[in-house]
Order: sequence, then structure tokens, then C-alpha cells
Amino acid sequence: MIRRHPQPIVSRKIAALFGLLLAAATIAFVVPLLPFQQTLREGDFAPRTLVATHDKQYESDVLTAAARDQAARNVATIPLPVDPAVRAGAITNVDKLFEQVRNIRAIAKLTPQQQVDQLAALPLGAKLTSPGRTVLFAVDATVLADMQTRTDAALNDILSKPVMAADIPARIDDYLSSPKNVTDAVTGPELTGIRAVLTSFAVPTFAPDTQATQQKQSEARNSVSPIVKTYTHGQVIVGEGDVISAEDIEALRATGVIHDGFDFYDMAGGALVAAALGLALAIYTYLFQPFQAPGPTARISAAVSTRSSLSRSGVRTRETKSCTVFGSSISRLKAVLENSR
Repeated sequence: MIRRHPQPIVSRKIAALFGLLLAAATIAFVVPLLPFQQTLREGDFAPRTLVATHDKQYESDVLTAAARDQAARNVATIPLPVDPAVRAGAITNVDKLFEQVRNIRAIAKLTPQQQVDQLAALPLGAKLTSPGRTVLFAVDATVLADMQTRTDAALNDILSKPVMAADIPARIDDYLSSPKNVTDAVTGPELTGIRAVLTSFAVPTFAPDTQATQQKQSEARNSVSPIVKTYTHGQVIVGEGDVISAEDIEALRATGVIHDGFDFYDMAGGALVAAALGLALAIYTYLFQPFQAPGPTARISAAVSTRSSLSRSGVRTRETKSCTVFGSSISRLKAVLENSR
């Protein structure tokens, strides 16, 4: 007796669909779907000696930016013209100071120490050091007048140019060391008094011209040409254990050691692995039919459910009546099978 080959439970289409679904599910695990993130960062220690993978010549943005920043820092701050009111205010305060000294000296009953104490109690006199106040009362009236004249001239010269607070002592020394400013007729006490008053009343006249300075800095930046770096295949970029700098990171990217973005080779390899796995499982499922057909109980349950659905629908055709009779028979058979388990 010739027996028919049993009908496969899993058809070719179902096996193909099963393999396709498995391949799609596997892609998420074997294909890098996110951009590659390089693990080396500035400040890290190189895990090994890193060399260029190919020859490369490129304009270094890192080195060029550093050179341009340095050129901008080398530009001296451009000052604004000196405000004449600042210089005039300093000279006015010096003249008021000498006037107060004369007024105190005119009081005959005061001792030299009392004179110094009264001057120290005044706002302008309080700016002077104790030796400076003392010398103003130690010299005679003629020397005091000459001291005032020379101090005003010194302030007018020193404050006529932009000067920062930190540069004032040096400017005073330069002025007083010049023979044309201090002649041999100037005595030691007078020179001490002039220096003390200049040190206390000279004020900064430097004010930066921000716009002009920024323009000069921009010109300095633009004057720096791009810096070109060249690497040959196998050339060491950073040694093992060395601290990786921003320049090294740039070189590693340029020479192909590290990169950001999608790795299409890894993606293609992952897709092939997923496709091969899906194809293998599809072939296995179709050839070996690992899934069993539904048992008698499952088929009987399906028939009973069908019969119940037809009964509830109220359709009474000849076919449905036959199905009703067949269904009742099947129900009895189902009960017998369940009791026999």
C-alpha cells in the first residue's frame, strides 16, 4: 500500500518568515546601531604605543588655534589718551597739602610733634608716611616752596603718560634720577619729601582702549598661518603611558587610529551574522519540523468552538445542522478521551 508523504506542519513560507523574524531580532544584538564613541580622551594615559595607520598631512586646528591665541596674548593693551582731569586733580591735592602744612606751621605754640600729629589728622596728610610728614616741618619755608614747585612739575610729567598703579614707583625713580629734574641744589631732606609726596599722590592714568586692543589682537590672530602636521605610516604619535593631549587626539583621528561615527564594516558584519542565523534556523525548521501538530484534544476543542459559534449565530442551513450533529458526536468523543487520560 502506497502511503502519502505527510504534509509538513511548517511550510516553506512560514519557515522563511520565522527565519526573517529571528534575523531582525538578532540585528539589535550584533549590529552597532549607535555611532562609535572613541574611548581615548584628552588627559588619559595611553594604554599602549599608538602609531599612525597611514600617511597623513593635515592642517592642525589645535596647534593653529594655540599659536593664534598666543599671538593675541602678545599684543600689549592699547591705552586711551590720558584724561587731563586726573592729572589736574592730583596736582590740586598736592597744592592743598602744602597749604595745610603752611597753616599748621603758622601756629607758633605747636611743637614739631604736635604739628605732625595735626597734619596726620587731616585726610590729605593721612596719605603720607610718618617720615614724609616729619620732613615737611623740618625744612624752612623757602625749601618748602621749592619742594611744592618740584612736586607739581614731577606729577605733571609722570601723569602726562598712561601709567599703571604697579608702574608708578618705577616712574618716580626714573624722574628723580634724572639730573635735569633734580639738580645739586636739592638737599637730601627735600628730595625725601618730594619722593614721599609723589608716592602718596601719584594716581594711575592708564585706561585700556578695548576696541583698539581687540582689533590689534584680531590682526595678530589673522597673521598666523595654519600649522601643517605630517605623519608617516608607523610613526609614533603617543607612547605607552604618556598623557594624551588635544594635539595627540587630533593626530590619532587624522591618521585613522580612532574615529567617531558609524563603523560600516562592523554593521555589515553584524548584518551578515544575523542573516546567516535566520537562514540556518529557517532551514532547520523546515527540514526537521521541530513543531508538533495539534493533538486530538486541541482539534476537538476547535470543532466544538466552531459549532458553538454557529449555534449562537442562529443560522440553520443544512450544513450547519450537519455540523451540529457532528459537533454533538465530537463532544461525546472528547469526554471519552478526557476520561481515558
